[in-house]
Amino acid sequence: MKRIVGLMMFAVLILVGCAGNQTTEEQVTELVQKYVEALKVNDTAKLVKYSDDVRFPDKKQQKEAYLSIEQDITDAKMMSVNQVTDTEFETMLEIVADEASNQLKFLVEKQTSGWKVIVGQDY
Repeated sequence: MKRIVGLMMFAVLILVGCAGNQTTEEQVTELVQKYVEALKVNDTAKLVKYSDDVRFPDKKQQKEAYLSIEQDITDAKMMSVNQVTDTEFETMLEIVADEASNQLKFLVEKQTSGWKVIVGQDY
């Protein structure tokens, strides 16, 4: 019995260790997917969490501005993620808002707090 429990504990440790070994591209892709999901459901808190909007000096002002947006996003999806440098990726998103579909390119940048979608700059 002790051997079975020991083997199960070992298997759990291996699985947990492997889960933390995402590549950089996988980390960025996961972040962008979370950002897209937040866009779809208009989750302002998550949009602020996953992005750095350069138009605002702090997260409080960013959140207040996002809450006042009246645009109706009905769909969003990630089209691509491409590495630019070790600390930058670019992503192409297709966003359907107010019945119009637009493809928008965003920079994803590694910051001290982690990877962030950069919003509010021409790219």
